[in-house]
Amino acid sequence: MRRFSFATLLTLAVSGCQSTVIQTGASYPAISPDSVQVSFASAPICSGSKEIGLIPQVGSNEFAQDRAINEIKRQAASHGANLVLLDTTETSHLGVMQIDAVLYRCQ
Repeated sequence: MRRFSFATLLTLAVSGCQSTVIQTGASYPAISPDSVQVSFASAPICSGSKEIGLIPQVGSNEFAQDRAINEIKRQAASHGANLVLLDTTETSHLGVMQIDAVLYRCQ
């Protein structure tokens, strides 16, 4: 049997996680992921915002954060969200993060 290092197992576990959108509001026609704005603000930065959904606890390490955020943008765009608010929490000293995302449609 092949042995894996702890770092390899952690990377596989984190990168293999695919979160799905929990619908909390109306769905809108899909848009381009390039049209989705990402913010770390605590409240929407646009007027007329409507919450669409949540993507809870997307795992990422410091080397895969861009990939995780791009996946969040892709999922948000598929529901018509044009703004994503991110809340990150460091979960270890190895740079592993949990990312919670709230999806909004701004007018």
